[in-house]
Amino acid sequence: MSLIARPLLVLLLAMMLAACGHARVVRIDGQPQRTVSTRAAVRSAPLPRAAPEAVPRDGVHVVQAGETLYGISFRYGLRYQDVAEWNQLDDATVIHVGQRLRLRPASAVTVAPPSPAAPVVAPITAPVTSTPAPRPAMPIVVASAPPWRWPTSGQIIGRFVAGDQTQQGI
Repeated sequence: MSLIARPLLVLLLAMMLAACGHARVVRIDGQPQRTVSTRAAVRSAPLPRAAPEAVPRDGVHVVQAGETLYGISFRYGLRYQDVAEWNQLDDATVIHVGQRLRLRPASAVTVAPPSPAAPVVAPITAPVTSTPAPRPAMPIVVASAPPWRWPTSGQIIGRFVAGDQTQQGI
């Protein structure tokens, strides 16, 4: 074979193999069937989302082992920041097994709009505050840092140069 024919043959075979990609028929609810490549179908198919559970009647969730504030909030369709605020949590990453978390805000102050004929005063209710479960005392451990040293030994053969795409570090 000539020097030109061999690379052209290899290129032709590679193109033929690339054209043999897998395709499948995808039906999306209410839309006609269409052929989509497997990679595109995997990338574009949205994951089904479970509907959030209803908040319990008493509006309280008791923390079980392995639960996180984010997971509990997600389960009920709430923002974890709101749940942390409603429960006066200083650190949203720290909850304890058995702790009772409020899943609704404390009762808000109700004010009726004044009427021009007679002033109306709405009763003001004090927000109900609950004391969070006592946190167990955690000992503070201070570890000493290892002494600093160069990551390697030997001579430096190149340096970082800003703006030079060939000398940008690792």
